[in-house]
Amino acid sequence: MNVRVRISSDVIRKIFDECERFSTMETGGALIGTYRGSPRTGLFINCDGVIDAGPYARRTRTSFFKDGEYQERMFREIENERPEIEHLGNWHTHHVNGYPTLSPGDCATYHKNVNSLNHNTDFFYAFLVIEKLGFKRYKTKHFIVYRGNPSEYEIPATQVVIR
Repeated sequence: MNVRVRISSDVIRKIFDECERFSTMETGGALIGTYRGSPRTGLFINCDGVIDAGPYARRTRTSFFKDGEYQERMFREIENERPEIEHLGNWHTHHVNGYPTLSPGDCATYHKNVNSLNHNTDFFYAFLVIEKLGFKRYKTKHFIVYRGNPSEYEIPATQVVIR
């Protein structure tokens, strides 16, 4: 799999801060940034922003549902300032329930998103927080889903860089 991901350290900080804020519930948000290439030729994803879950997000120990209207509104405001920006995918947590990978519900949602006529890219990037390791440090996994492909692929940690 020819996918490389660069995530800003500011995005990581915001994600981990949100994990601390909702330490007993799943939470998440949208990932934004730029990319180049394609699933066929190789993909480089540059994630330099995050949009929080929104005021009407719903969270439990085993589920998370974003406030989609809020996230769409925030994305459009950012897009007006930075027209090159894309909705790359989402991040969410399983660190509170111990589930070590994407759930069947996660997979179904991500496939629905990437195959939607409203989704602008041929991929959907998923950042998953799976375990708390210590003070504000977490173990994570990264996945990619492609338009028209029924599988999910884990991106090896060696292909993900934090800067």
